[in-house]
Amino acid sequence: MLSISQISLFRKSYRGVNSMAQQSAKRIAPKIVETVFNISKSDLIPIVENASQSGPIVDLEIKIEHETQGKGTESKNAIATFYYQTEAKTMGMITLFVKYFLPVFR
Repeated sequence: MLSISQISLFRKSYRGVNSMAQQSAKRIAPKIVETVFNISKSDLIPIVENASQSGPIVDLEIKIEHETQGKGTESKNAIATFYYQTEAKTMGMITLFVKYFLPVFR
């Protein structure tokens, strides 16, 4: 089970990409992925359901179009678009800023 200390998701629009403080978004060729930072779709579905305020999601596709380069090595960032279909056959999409906090060993 994921904890909030491991991953945080923030609703972001594409217009907000350039406003990320002290991090530059690097546009990459869009790619469809099965995981985000090795987190499976099945673990991401409840997070996307919560962020999108949708009903239960039965199908999820993830596309990464931006990666951010931060300073240091304590986290990784990406801007991901999640395309989903609910049990009621409603289709939707939401773009989120995804930040993965790496374990810090001291």
